[in-house]
Amino acid sequence: MAVLTWKGATVREFLAGDSEALVEQWIEAGNIPGEVGPGALLFADSGCLSCHIYLGAGSQNLGAPELTNEGQRGRGVEFQIQHLMNPQSVTPGSQMPPFPNFTDQEYQDLAAFLEASGAGG
Repeated sequence: MAVLTWKGATVREFLAGDSEALVEQWIEAGNIPGEVGPGALLFADSGCLSCHIYLGAGSQNLGAPELTNEGQRGRGVEFQIQHLMNPQSVTPGSQMPPFPNFTDQEYQDLAAFLEASGAGG
């Protein structure tokens, strides 16, 4: 947990100037529709890329899955929100820490981005 916290805190400095460019690349690549841009930007800015890979960006740590095509899994927005709030509740044994400090809108934005990822929008 300490490693994930440290990685999440330090990745922001690395990606701070690149987040908008990354999101534009993801939209241009056709992996997400533009309307989920706010969730994609939050994903890029919140340290998710310290453990997950998305279209070649980020790193895979502690067995975290690549999320490029997460939307093809069809888990739904509610699953994504629950997973962000408390990963253990929907994925027992998950090493991902909970993210309890997002606003309701941020949870919705992140979930919409994940559900649109690789699913053709």
